[in-house]
Amino acid sequence: MNGNGQNILVIFDGLCSVCCLLKRFVERRENTFKFIPFQKANFGKLPPSVTLSESRRAVQVILPSGEVYSAGRGVAEILKRMSLGWKIAGLFLSLPLVDSLTESGYRFIANNRAILSRIFLLPQQKALCN
Repeated sequence: MNGNGQNILVIFDGLCSVCCLLKRFVERRENTFKFIPFQKANFGKLPPSVTLSESRRAVQVILPSGEVYSAGRGVAEILKRMSLGWKIAGLFLSLPLVDSLTESGYRFIANNRAILSRIFLLPQQKALCN
């Protein structure tokens, strides 16, 4: 939980091996996040900008303040809320000229996640990851 006792919500693709790997990576290090597969999300209780369509396209990070970050910016926001080394990485990924590279990198991984899963021998998700 964060300083005010609320979790940061992360809406992600629960059938994506890369997404599930990153979810487990973050959960092993931090307890400030609540991960919800978009396949189980109640979009009526989320900010209006967090839609099924947007959640299929990219990770959605919802801060307790209601601010929403998606795709590469969402990943950077997650990192900024982790321990020092990861926080520095998140701050770097958010720098003005670097953030466009962050988005491009996110798009590349998102568009090629099935191939990347096979290359890195990640298990295929047949059910939503927990």
